[in-house]
Amino acid sequence: MRITDANRLSIVKPRLAETLNVDKSEVTADSLTVASNRRVWWNCPDFPEHEPWEAVVNNRTGGFRKRYGTGCPTCRLRQTSVQELRLKAELSTVLAIDVDRGAVHSGRVERVDMVVDADGLRLVLEFDGSYFHGTEQSARGDSAKSQRLREAGWTVVRIREAPLDLLDPTYDVRVGFLAEPEAVAADVLDHLVVLRLLDPAAAERYRALDAPQAGETARKWIRERIGEQAARRLEYSAQNDAWDFMFEELVDYEADAGNCYPTDEVCVDGEVWGVGAASSEGCNAPVACEPPGPSAWLRSPPGPPRLRTRPVSGPATTSTCGGPD
Repeated sequence: MRITDANRLSIVKPRLAETLNVDKSEVTADSLTVASNRRVWWNCPDFPEHEPWEAVVNNRTGGFRKRYGTGCPTCRLRQTSVQELRLKAELSTVLAIDVDRGAVHSGRVERVDMVVDADGLRLVLEFDGSYFHGTEQSARGDSAKSQRLREAGWTVVRIREAPLDLLDPTYDVRVGFLAEPEAVAADVLDHLVVLRLLDPAAAERYRALDAPQAGETARKWIRERIGEQAARRLEYSAQNDAWDFMFEELVDYEADAGNCYPTDEVCVDGEVWGVGAASSEGCNAPVACEPPGPSAWLRSPPGPPRLRTRPVSGPATTSTCGGPD
């Protein structure tokens, strides 16, 4: 394809072109089309410290038809999707969505995507992306969840991304695969009008805008969610390091003493690791090993983070502890 200003990456999608890693790709955005099938390297637009990744230009840009393509793999969200957050932001400009609420009760706590609980309307909106909801098992689980919520008095509308089938032909709505968030929002609002849950004029006003209304809000939510995940990963890593330290010290003690029952005289970095010291705190200590007879256990290592007590299990706990003579 001949490169012109009508298809040049740097002209058609300049903000995305700025994320091209020119050094690793050995090509500039001026020399690429938006729909190029060439694999190049990209930098994360939100977190420069993330490692560059390789992706086909057309996949990254979404080509001419899509505003969004693939994103930074380090920024992938768990439990929720970027699509869902963008849709939620758009719908919140029309519906009274409680943006801080992520669960309702149906006799159990149900995690849900979007909740409207105002002016007599009790509405749950669930976005079912085709990637995560395409199996028979997920379809059964989604149907059962919808049934529980309806029995608890909620109106449930599932937003099913093509090519997913509708689970409930009356209440569910199918939307385009990787469609723009404002297009999906407009289809959902029109569907709510059909269900007589929304004033037709509100849906008409939104569709007439023909442009995203909450892009900045969506970006803020996405960045916040990515930050939360990064913090959780760091905390998990710190906890694992602390437990590894404790286990190594216990193994060393067992090698010297022949058992893993330290006395109150045993200290590590100024902390008493004896069974008696742990007992005085009301068993707020983690189980280190479970030999025949009484369990042996130690205090968690000093310093932040303070770890919750837990039985040590899995491949790391391979030490065979001998009980007291």
